[in-house]
Amino acid sequence: MSLETTAAIMRVEKTRVTANEVDKVSIRLGDAVEIDWKYAVVPGSLPVAASAHCAGNSLQVGGIYHVKCPGTAGGGVLAAFFAAEQLGSSVARFDISVNSFGTSK
Repeated sequence: MSLETTAAIMRVEKTRVTANEVDKVSIRLGDAVEIDWKYAVVPGSLPVAASAHCAGNSLQVGGIYHVKCPGTAGGGVLAAFFAAEQLGSSVARFDISVNSFGTSK
């Protein structure tokens, strides 16, 4: 007998406009949450630092990834991954600092 599990990824997409909105999601043990922050290559939106944190013991930070999308429009995506390793509730937080005309916000 084999035991098969299928883990799901819950993706939450954010932009500068929706960055401060709180999203509540329900996931199962073994699932992952990905928080994406999309940005355009324009002054005031370029990321200079990012960090991921969890409050609670059910989620663990899996890492932060950066994908640049070259081209005429340009832009990119920063993504933070969190894995559900225990039952319970947690708050996942993805903090991003952007460069606004030479200063960090």
